[in-house]
Amino acid sequence: MSLKRTRSPSPAGGERPSRRPRDDFFVERIRSVVASRDDALRRGDEPAAQALSENLKQVKVLVSDRLRVWWCESEKTVGVIGEEPLSFDSIQALVDIREQARYDQNFDQSDEIRDLLRAKGIRISDRDKLWWASDGSCKGVILNIGSGKRDWVSRIFSSVSPSSPISLPQQHASISSAQIESLLADRERARNRRDYVTADEIRENLRAKGVQLYDRDRTWR
Repeated sequence: MSLKRTRSPSPAGGERPSRRPRDDFFVERIRSVVASRDDALRRGDEPAAQALSENLKQVKVLVSDRLRVWWCESEKTVGVIGEEPLSFDSIQALVDIREQARYDQNFDQSDEIRDLLRAKGIRISDRDKLWWASDGSCKGVILNIGSGKRDWVSRIFSSVSPSSPISLPQQHASISSAQIESLLADRERARNRRDYVTADEIRENLRAKGVQLYDRDRTWR
């Protein structure tokens, strides 16, 4: 399946916009190739999956099988792989990419990611810098990422955990005390109902922000 870009037709009147709009047809073809690659992997057809991976690489599409997320640099578009529920790290990756889009004032992209997450049952509060699953299964914080999207996206699509900040050594610059306390309360409720998977996810999320928990003393710093 070829991913060669076709030339977009000129708008009525023969005038081209100063800024090229997103090529929706091209994006749909990317989604199709990503889905075909995933299907090949599920079938164990490594040669077919590798060929499709090379096709995606040629048009600078990054794919993370661990996160079940893909990213197209030229179209500034992100998508998910498959229909299964998103993992904690997948959600955090999408939230982080959206926050960078907002910093870059790419509001079309940030709205697209918000709508994608909403369809998956994820709610976002930009005011409180928090995100959460509507079913209460998980919750996280929104990092103040700042500039450097190319580096940030590269980290997300590498083996580095997307929850790890680029430069946030032992400080809580990207998370307030109120946010920490809110997450700790959620973690305590999860532990009380013996939902240790959720409790551990919240602990790891806080640790990635430079917050250390001390369960024995019931303190954090």
